[in-house]
Order: sequence, then structure tokens, then C-alpha cells
Amino acid sequence: MIKIYDDFLNDKSLLHIQNIFFSPKFSWLWCDNIVHPPQCDELDDYQFYRILYGDGFENEKVLEDLTPILKHSKINCRYVIRIKANCNPRSDRIIKQGFHIDTSVKCTTAIFYVNSNDGYTEFEDGTRVESIANRFVTFPSHLLHTGTSCTNQKRRVVINLNYYDPYYDETEETTKGS
Repeated sequence: MIKIYDDFLNDKSLLHIQNIFFSPKFSWLWCDNIVHPPQCDELDDYQFYRILYGDGFENEKVLEDLTPILKHSKINCRYVIRIKANCNPRSDRIIKQGFHIDTSVKCTTAIFYVNSNDGYTEFEDGTRVESIANRFVTFPSHLLHTGTSCTNQKRRVVINLNYYDPYYDETEETTKGS
């Protein structure tokens, strides 16, 4: 069900993506409520985000910049539904944002970890995936999951993708790829 791929991109592609999301020219938007209803303290229920593709926003430049992810040989992205970047600022303790699904569409959900930090993604069954730069995780869109803040970096940045993978088998056990 959950597949983890470490060292997903080559160094050049990873650096290109990091330069985009850590650039002072990249504009983040404020989200005052991450999950509805809130599952954490109201004062901690926020993040910065940016819809990159989908939800009425279709930008070919984004698809070009993210081609190393979308066309990677280890995934079978046939059609992009949505791409969203999340930025969670450092906090004095790890804050879980709340279990949710990204879309009600039956598809593959994926997370690309832009930077390493002590935050993580947790699934409803207790499985945790640490935030390690250049890690890519895929799972069926119906799996409840939550992100967190981090305490050891200025921010935790991930790219969430929802896409159709006609060969994705939802019955597979949790595995770790290379």
C-alpha cells in the first residue's frame, strides 16, 4: 500500500526543485485551517501552501519543472489531478495537523519531501514516514494521513501529488523501494 522511494531524483533535479521552493521569489499563500474540523489547537492550525496544478489552475511551467518527478520510471503517472506544495514553519514542538485525505477521487496520492527535518507523515495505522529530502512516498488516495511541523529546520516543505496510476495495486503490503 505505502511505497517509499529514497534518493528518488538525481542531485541536479533535486537541487532544481529545492531552488524553486526555497527561492525568495516563490510566493506562499496562507491557509488558516488545514483540516476541517480542526484536529489540533486552533493557534497551530495553519500552514503556507500553493496549488501548483489542478483546482482550476493549470500551469505548463509547473509540469515542466516537476517533470523529473512526474516522468520518473518508478511511478506511472498517466494523468495529474492536483499538485500542491505545503510549507510548515518550525515550531517549538512537533504539531500533527490532522488526519485527512487529499481527494475523494480514487487515485494515487504521493508526497515528495523537499527538505530533511524531524517532521513526518503519519498514517492512521501508526506508520510514520520521516521527512528526508529526496524521498518519494506513494499510497492509495483513501488512506488517512497527517503531516506535521518540524523543530530542527526553519520549515518543512513537501509536494503533494494526486495522479492516476492505472497499475497501482491497492492490495499490496507496505513496502520500501529503493
